[in-house]
Amino acid sequence: MFKAMLIVYALNGSVISQVGYSSMHECMNDRETIQSQSANINVLCLPSNSDYQMQQIDIVFNKFKSMMREINDN
Repeated sequence: MFKAMLIVYALNGSVISQVGYSSMHECMNDRETIQSQSANINVLCLPSNSDYQMQQIDIVFNKFKSMMREINDN
C-alpha cells in the first residue's frame, strides 16, 4: 500500500499522472522537481494508505475536472 500519492495536474483540467510512494518525503522531493520545470502544472502529494482512499481521491478530481470543463464551455 502507498503511504503517499503524487498527482500531477495540468491547467487544462487533465490529470497527467498518479504515482505511489512509500513516504511523504520522497513524494515531496519529486514534487519540487516537477514544479520547477513548469508553472502550468500543479503537483500534489496526498497521504494514502489504501486503494479505497485512492478511489475517493479519483472521484473528487473527476468531479473537479467536470466542473472546470463546464466553466470553460460557458
